[in-house]
Amino acid sequence: MGANGRQARSAKNRLKANRVNISKGLLNISLPATCPVRHEDIRQLVNGDSALNQLCALKAIVSSLGSSKEQPSISPEVPGLLEISEAVVSIFPCGGSKLLHDEIKKFILALPPSISQPAISKFVEQILSQRGPEVLLSLGVLSHVSSTHPILKENFKSILDLLSCILNDLNEALLQTHSSSVKAEVSRIISQEERKEEESGEKGPLEEEQLPMFEPEMLCFCMHALKDFFSAVEDRVIETISRALTRQQKEGEDDDVGAFLGLVKMLVKILENDGAQRDALTPATILLCSFVQKSSKDAASVSLQFAGLSGKVKLKEKQVEEAFKDRKPFLPLLHLPGFVPVEFERLSKFGQQAMLRGMLSAGDKRVLLEPMEVGEGRRSSLLFSLLFDLICLQSSETADLFLVCYGLQSLSYAFSLAKDVLRTFFKEIDERGGGGGGGYPCSSSTVEEMCKKGIDLLWPHCEDPFQGIADQTKAMFELIVDLLELARSLQKLEGGGGEGGWRLEEEERRQLFHPLLQLAMTVKRDRKARYRVLFALVPKVGVEGLLSSFSSFAHELLAAMRDQSVGSCSSSLLEAMLLEGEKKERKEEEAKAGRRKPWWMKPLVEAITSNDVKLRNAMCSYALPVLARVLPKSMEMLFEELQEAPAGRREGGGGEGEQEEDESLWAMTAVIKVARRTGVGSEEMLSVSSEGMVRFLRRALSHVEDDMRLNGLEMICMQAKQTEAATRREVELVQDFLLLNMKSSSSHYRQRCMELLKKFFTRIRISSQHILTQARKAEKGTRDEKGRKIERPDEDRVRIVREGEDFLCWLVGNISSSLFPGSSYERGIMALELLVTVIDVWQPRAAMHPDPALLGLTVTEEQESRIASSLFTEEAVNAVINAVVNSFDHVRKQALEVLLRFPAPLPGLETEEEVKKLASWAQSLIASPRARESDAGGLILKVIHLKYVKQLGWLGDPWRSSEEVNEARKQYPHPSVFFIHELLLEVDRVISAARTSFESTFSSSFAQGLLLALRHLLPDIELPSAISIERGDTSAEQVEEWRRILQEMLHRMRLLSMICVGAMAGCPPERVGGEGGGEKPVVVGGASVSTGLFGSMYRKAEDGRSISTPHSVQRDTLAATHRNVNVSSSSSSSSSSLACPQHTHVESLMEEMTLGGGGDEDDEEARLARLGPKEQLLVVSCWLTLKEVALSVGMLVRVFQEEEERFLRREQIIESGNLLLDIIFSTLHNGAIEKARLGFQRLCQQLLRSQRSRVRFLPSEWLDRLLERLCRRQASPAVIQESEEGRVAEKLKDEGGVLRARVHALNILRHIFLDTTLSKEVSAFLPPAISSAISGFGASSWAVRNSSTLAFSVLLSRSMGGAHQRKAFGAGEFFLRYPSLCPDLLARLAAATEEEEGRRKRSESSSSFHPELQPILVLLAQLAPALHVRDDQAHLQGFIVLVSRCLLYANAMVRRMAARALLPFVPVQSVPSFIRDQLLGKIPPPLPPPLPAYNRHNLVQGMLEAARQMVEAQTRKEEGWSDLIESLKGRGDWHLLCEALQEKLAALEDERVPPPIRMTLLKVVDDLVWAPSGRLVQQEEEEEEERGGAGNERRCTGAYELREAAAGACRRLIAREREEPHAPMLFSFLGQASRFLVRHLVLRLQQRSSKRRSNEKGEEEEEEILQEVMGLCEHGMYEVRWMALRGLKEGILGRRGLKLSSGRAKRRIQQRLLQRLQEESNHLCRRKLLRLLLSLGKLQEESVAVKEGGEEVPVWTWLSSIQRSTDVKSSERALAMSGEVLSALLRGNRWKQGGGGGGGGGAAAGSAVRRMLEEWIVMVEENSHEAMHVDSRISAVDALSRSDLLCCSLDEDHELLPLLLRSWLVALTLLQDDDEEARTSMANSVSRALPLLARGHVQPAKAIELVFEHLSAKAGGHEVWRRFLLGNLTGRGEGKAEDGQEREEEAEGAGKQPVADEVMARRLFEKECDNFQAEALLLLQLSARSAASLSPPLPLGDVAACMARLEELVGTLRGLGKSSCWVGE
Repeated sequence: MGANGRQARSAKNRLKANRVNISKGLLNISLPATCPVRHEDIRQLVNGDSALNQLCALKAIVSSLGSSKEQPSISPEVPGLLEISEAVVSIFPCGGSKLLHDEIKKFILALPPSISQPAISKFVEQILSQRGPEVLLSLGVLSHVSSTHPILKENFKSILDLLSCILNDLNEALLQTHSSSVKAEVSRIISQEERKEEESGEKGPLEEEQLPMFEPEMLCFCMHALKDFFSAVEDRVIETISRALTRQQKEGEDDDVGAFLGLVKMLVKILENDGAQRDALTPATILLCSFVQKSSKDAASVSLQFAGLSGKVKLKEKQVEEAFKDRKPFLPLLHLPGFVPVEFERLSKFGQQAMLRGMLSAGDKRVLLEPMEVGEGRRSSLLFSLLFDLICLQSSETADLFLVCYGLQSLSYAFSLAKDVLRTFFKEIDERGGGGGGGYPCSSSTVEEMCKKGIDLLWPHCEDPFQGIADQTKAMFELIVDLLELARSLQKLEGGGGEGGWRLEEEERRQLFHPLLQLAMTVKRDRKARYRVLFALVPKVGVEGLLSSFSSFAHELLAAMRDQSVGSCSSSLLEAMLLEGEKKERKEEEAKAGRRKPWWMKPLVEAITSNDVKLRNAMCSYALPVLARVLPKSMEMLFEELQEAPAGRREGGGGEGEQEEDESLWAMTAVIKVARRTGVGSEEMLSVSSEGMVRFLRRALSHVEDDMRLNGLEMICMQAKQTEAATRREVELVQDFLLLNMKSSSSHYRQRCMELLKKFFTRIRISSQHILTQARKAEKGTRDEKGRKIERPDEDRVRIVREGEDFLCWLVGNISSSLFPGSSYERGIMALELLVTVIDVWQPRAAMHPDPALLGLTVTEEQESRIASSLFTEEAVNAVINAVVNSFDHVRKQALEVLLRFPAPLPGLETEEEVKKLASWAQSLIASPRARESDAGGLILKVIHLKYVKQLGWLGDPWRSSEEVNEARKQYPHPSVFFIHELLLEVDRVISAARTSFESTFSSSFAQGLLLALRHLLPDIELPSAISIERGDTSAEQVEEWRRILQEMLHRMRLLSMICVGAMAGCPPERVGGEGGGEKPVVVGGASVSTGLFGSMYRKAEDGRSISTPHSVQRDTLAATHRNVNVSSSSSSSSSSLACPQHTHVESLMEEMTLGGGGDEDDEEARLARLGPKEQLLVVSCWLTLKEVALSVGMLVRVFQEEEERFLRREQIIESGNLLLDIIFSTLHNGAIEKARLGFQRLCQQLLRSQRSRVRFLPSEWLDRLLERLCRRQASPAVIQESEEGRVAEKLKDEGGVLRARVHALNILRHIFLDTTLSKEVSAFLPPAISSAISGFGASSWAVRNSSTLAFSVLLSRSMGGAHQRKAFGAGEFFLRYPSLCPDLLARLAAATEEEEGRRKRSESSSSFHPELQPILVLLAQLAPALHVRDDQAHLQGFIVLVSRCLLYANAMVRRMAARALLPFVPVQSVPSFIRDQLLGKIPPPLPPPLPAYNRHNLVQGMLEAARQMVEAQTRKEEGWSDLIESLKGRGDWHLLCEALQEKLAALEDERVPPPIRMTLLKVVDDLVWAPSGRLVQQEEEEEEERGGAGNERRCTGAYELREAAAGACRRLIAREREEPHAPMLFSFLGQASRFLVRHLVLRLQQRSSKRRSNEKGEEEEEEILQEVMGLCEHGMYEVRWMALRGLKEGILGRRGLKLSSGRAKRRIQQRLLQRLQEESNHLCRRKLLRLLLSLGKLQEESVAVKEGGEEVPVWTWLSSIQRSTDVKSSERALAMSGEVLSALLRGNRWKQGGGGGGGGGAAAGSAVRRMLEEWIVMVEENSHEAMHVDSRISAVDALSRSDLLCCSLDEDHELLPLLLRSWLVALTLLQDDDEEARTSMANSVSRALPLLARGHVQPAKAIELVFEHLSAKAGGHEVWRRFLLGNLTGRGEGKAEDGQEREEEAEGAGKQPVADEVMARRLFEKECDNFQAEALLLLQLSARSAASLSPPLPLGDVAACMARLEELVGTLRGLGKSSCWVGE
């Protein structure tokens, strides 16, 4: 039995936690001097700290004796082999470690018989004298040694007795674990009487009573060992069974029989035990069924016993009596008592399944194929009917995923047996030369029935997230396909097929599998079932057969890989198709030069060059690796195809050509990357040496897309040979990549970069070391294996080593420079992760998971020294320590990882004084109220402890002087103990200060920083182990020191929690229950608060009764809502003079501190004021401290619990758990509760893993008490006392407890199903849980209804398989998966509809409805439409009737939900007929006027709504359009539906019909005729061209006439235009009519424009259509106008829209929309107009022409007014539209002097344009500011990109040069924007503007460099550019802070205005407001480089100013080093 990964990890963890006790006598073994076994391995085997170390030692011993995988046998000539053999065997049985037993078994089997037999015989009696599961494991090992079989047979009876006792112990342990007696046991352990006994006389660890604790898999191991034992003594077992069944004497006379009977009964008990492990049941049942098989040689009698055990077959008494007339059966059969009493119904569910599996596995083929009557007049066998049917029945009736998986495993085994039987049968026929011979094993119909049942069972589980079920379904489909083929062959044979006539021809095989193939293709492409069926069918039907039937399947297969849920399945199918196609080509010899392209080439090229990024990534992840693996030569073909493809695509030019070229670039990089990864492809394709490839890589490495850059990097880093040195070009490319990618915002991108760069660094490291090793060997004259002298490397190879060292120095220096103070998060985290990678490669011993290849390198001391000097520099240490104080947690943790890899002592911190300075700085950080600073201080102390205290033994204290430290060293000589003790002393000082005056501690973090440092230190503590104490390496004093430290820590945690809870509840600490005060409730906000809570669960009062501990309710009085409340009268008297009255409480505290401490106002007070309001500091410090208390307690137990009771006793564990529960129940602060919960969870996890039974069950007791407190608590006594009537009070008392219990039960249920780790275990409880949640919707209590709603939402998600699988399951599949849910929902739905029907008959007019209707309809609406009809799903038709009733209800929401819920029960093929007959057919004809149109409007609207939902579901996706169009053309069901709808169109114009009904009808028509309209137009045009333009005949007359009729009705409705103020729904209906009409007109316009001839009539028709469209867009009614614009956008630009082929129509629409924009007043219509204009593209020049006389551009006037409006969306779109206007003006050169008409008018026009341009740039600058909203900044990017200003020439004589330079400066600002979309869009615009420099779309970092390079080259002498550079260098202008920030700081410094609460909160809680993408240092460097190239150069005065600026920066850095960062000073 192979364990999976989780079980393997669990076994390894148990080996680490346990230890096997091995006799010390093994150490005294005397071995010959020549024995290869080392004494160190023997000592490790005996004294190892863990079973894992002992196992490694045993493996080393076996390996040293010469045993290996290749040569397992050990030579008998090995010296000392006999002694070693006896010593190893003497370990038996070894302490429950299965792996040790397995290793000993390998050793024994490797021994020669002459050695193994005496060694084993000597210790058999010793093994049998013990009792425990280890004995059974030992017997299993001995059973594999043939020499022990006589001994085992000799002791058969005693072994059986021993095995019965062992199995009984295991069974009792399982029962005890799963029974309620555990609670009683735990209660006894934690009772007060037990405590007193332990306090009077403490028990040692050995005296503690232990419950049996076995490995979870121990029962399974024992069952397999039991099978091995009975296999070894098989003849003795057969003899015993024979005597038991044939003897006449009483039971007990034969000792062997009695012992055997006892053992078998124990096996039956295990099968009846629900707690038995599932993996153990299979070997148990196989063993039991093998006994039945051995009980008789008659196949009929055995098969009768198997059939009788199931109880599903009616056996005949005569047949049974004849079979057992001379012996009794082994199992009970009818009236005959069996030897073993077994009742099938009493077995557990898994036991029953395992019993069926055991029959299949243990029964031979004669038994399984024995004919018997399995039904009324039907004969078959166990294999083909009985067992198979029972397994299917049990698997289909359960929702337990484990049981389903087990059932599928059994079915798979049954299918494989049936397949083997049939194949053997046909093989025998071939050997006989034809004919049926002695009869058939079964009929062909039986096999077909088996396959049908298997498919029905598999289908609903194909999408199951349980991987075990998914694996089974894939394998079973292959077996089913094979069986279907065998069944057809059997059918031919039954029909008289002669010799060989039963074989199927290829065409017969295709016809056979066509229905299954058709079934698979009807499934959606995002379903796994489709690909698993096709995977099994491809070898049968072939690739050509599949593609001939479904020509577009190749494209669909590749498109399906976009979905990760089916990516693996679809790639497996692609691999099968490629393999099958390759076989076909080899057979037909088509693999010649010049053959046609393979079937996969065209769809793969289209997919990999698609603009769909997700599809391209899927090709790279799934398709290309499969192609390279199956067809290696195909990668070259694909690359050549991609090189040829772009040439044809670039012909179109423009932006589309550039995009296609980028896509081809991406595709080529992906192909090369996969080829290099898999090692396929030509040398030319994979080489990086050519100039073309270097240019290609540079484009890829600087591309704007992350995937493109990663592909390029992988092309460089991936190399097949690590010893191949990196070329200089590769190193340069990597350097360029690192310089541009040090700021990466994506964690996935950084991770991929680190993986690839590590491979590149490893290659440099190994290749350099390989060259140096070769040089050393050459100097020594070493020869190779062939005797040739190793030559010295040439100069070029030696130069590679030097370049590698230079690269390392450059790399470390670049990383250190990136960690400057204030660096961005992206740059810092990238630099730190890169530094970790570099250290792990060049110093592998410092890595957490070192690479074995790097560890194996031979490095000299000189080389090691050079590497260390390059890596570990003082500058690097200072930079990393500075990164520890970063604002981001991830950066701080990564900086710690780097420092832990540095050697001790750290460079630059070698002396004690330097370390003392660093520790003092850490002390100041710990005391900070900022969480990031206190965390940084704790991390630095962790580094000091690890590097100096632990490794170097430094005894120091950052809080005390050297003299005090020297005195304290004497008491705690151990460095770690002393360090932690000093930390606890500082905690004592904080506690003392808080007890004196708690408010005085608000300036610091209270104890949060100290506890955080302590929590960081705890995992690094190395406690004395048991073996070290046993050896005497650790003294008792050291153990006592750690006990005392632990006691002190727990005591301080309790004190701190009481202080913090009291402070957060609004009371001083002296009022909190403590050492003397006890529990004192505090009144806060009218609520009573209890501060000492759950700890009293284990306390008792003086009279022995438990103290009551009710829940606490607290209010945070220090929050913002309570700031005006004065705490004392003294504070109120001083509050009137304050400028900020909301901080009066703070000011009173400040006054108290000032009077008490006499602090300086400008020093301490000013610093504290900058941090935030003092009450915030107080509350935050308390809850952070409380959080650290909770996490520290959990860490304490985790560290100390591992060492059993040597350090942490059970009472301390109980105290720790109570403390955490106190925190949870005594505070309402979510953060504190969450962290306490996390600490309590870790505590319970540690206890549940404990080997000590008395602490292992503490979580169970805590859970029991919590559940009792939550679910059984009754109403408050105060409420009962205030009730007026005693009867009402008693009722409230009873119902309160029930409701509370119900609410808590539902909430607990919700959290259980939310836990993903329990998803498989609780799957069986989903149906009853859903029923319980639905029942709660009808509760009278709101709390129950609310809890039911929350639980139902979770259960709905779990039952559907998660959000990504929603709408994936049809109704049939869903109810097959949860069979018990179908009748329950039907019954509930029937009851609800009957109640509603009764209410309607009673004429009760109420909008409310039955409460259970909503959840039921919501659940049904989540199911997918049925794709095919199945015979076994007729019972689902009941849902159609019941849901259809809901379409008639008065509540509109119920009708809508019912319409959606009806979809899953109507097959896709029947939708049009169902709508026509069942929905539209039930709508009565309208009544004649003046009567209302319909008597039952709800019925009409409900039927139409259901029709709308069905039509929309069919037309939503393009996948279903082809079938719909074919039906329309062929006048099928959809055509008939169009005719039926056309008959109902009269209701659209009938004013008596309510507008909602008319709107729903119009939506039905709209969805039906609009979705496939574009496809219809295209097909009609193609058909007309094929006919030569003759005739206007239309084939889709139904859809065409329906569309025309509906458009005419809408036209007449809008023409009437009667506004009725009391009919608001009428306006919405008219809007929908306008939308429909516009889309219809756009469709006609497309038809006219594509067929228009150059005649006046065609132009007139087009003009009429345009006039009608624009007339609707200019309609006076807002709803009509807005919906018309929406319809125009959908018709032209929507996903299903049509592109206008007429440029004239597009220009006319633009002109009319621009005119309408000037007149439009409604902001929504204005938004839609602007969006339409932006989507239509470039404006024409005449549309924005300047009027004569110099007037401004009219369009600009409108847009500028809109841009200044208060409507944000309109303003943003107007700004983007202004860019289009500017672009049109620039194209017409309207800005030039004298342009635009000549004379003075032209000059004035040019001046107007320049003035407009200046205003426009100001607007763009304002919107591009980082303080603006991100949408405004993106609109600025859009405007700048559309304006084409960046594409203008920067010539010296350009009149607009200053404005153009300002636009480039705006682009520079936007390239540094905080939003990634804005940066990327701006980078794309810059790339288009600079095609020669960019050579494609570059990333923002590269674009910034290109802008500097471009402007310095083209406009370096212009004043605007020089002023910008000087501003960056001198800090004036661009480098200064924002004016608002300056004013804020000035006001804050002057003390005139209080700091805003938002600013204070940001500083306190570290809310970052900076833009980390805008790095002043980067701009400074680029500005300096550009300034150096200026001609003429900068003046000397400006240069001096720049130097002063640099000096200021350096001085600021040094000043920061004293407070908030570390610079090594």
